[in-house]
Amino acid sequence: MDARRRGRPRDPEADRGILEAARDLLLDVGYEKLTMAAVAERAGVAKQTLYRRWTSKSHLIAGAVLAGYLSPDVGPDGPEPTGLRDWFHRLADSLDSPQNTATVRALAAAAAEGGADEAALAERFTAPTRGRLVAMLEAARERGEVRADADLAAVADAALGLVLYRVLARLPRPDDRFDSLADVLLVGLAPSSGR
Repeated sequence: MDARRRGRPRDPEADRGILEAARDLLLDVGYEKLTMAAVAERAGVAKQTLYRRWTSKSHLIAGAVLAGYLSPDVGPDGPEPTGLRDWFHRLADSLDSPQNTATVRALAAAAAEGGADEAALAERFTAPTRGRLVAMLEAARERGEVRADADLAAVADAALGLVLYRVLARLPRPDDRFDSLADVLLVGLAPSSGR
């Protein structure tokens, strides 16, 4: 007998049921109260079946995101933002959704616990929004509104960081704080007439 073929093959229906149960429980109770036992019970599988596939809660949530069961729609939608202030407010609007807030907090906790595929999660979750912001800033640079030597990736990280920090820290949405940061960034990005 081939040693690589031990036990039963994985049942894709069990995988689907587990990931759906994880998603539903995350949205119902949040990451902090979600337990592997509750996921197994809701999915109708033994805990052993669950742990054979995902070794921890963070691994399970990462799996649900990477498999598309949790798809945070984070980032300004609709037409392109008209500027950095508009971008901040539209990103904050997208994070006002209870599903997006729960998913962002769960992903942060999963990444902090380790064992999750952080690179794949970042690529799936933040890279598209970050890329759109960098593209918007590059277009502003081409119009002469942003200095040529500005580190646009660093600006995007700072902008995303502020918004995500406020979600993770459960702070109320401060419209004026977003405007203030946009002003600081825009002053720092502005071309100098003496250069």
